Amino acid sequence: MKNNLNQYIVAEYENLKSEAERREFVEKIRFLMVAEDTCSDDTVATWRMKAYSFTTKSGRNVPQIILQGNWAEQWGFEIGCSVSEECYQNKLDILKD
Repeated sequence: MKNNLNQYIVAEYENLKSEAERREFVEKIRFLMVAEDTCSDDTVATWRMKAYSFTTKSGRNVPQIILQGNWAEQWGFEIGCSVSEECYQNKLDILKD
């Protein structure tokens, strides 16, 4: 079954036309692989937040998103840990290093 799944994934990837579609496909596969390794159930938490305005030293306003709360530690992001951000159109993924 594993070989059939690998063949299917490769075939689907090769059918994608744009680099953006391929990146999104790979990210979804990566997410599923990580989720399988780290989650014992299908728990997903969703919070609604607001993008605020931050003024830089040069006076330019830029978007600012603040993530804070006890939930961050409950999901494995303890104080002082390093994270990486992966940015996609309308999507940010934050991964613990």
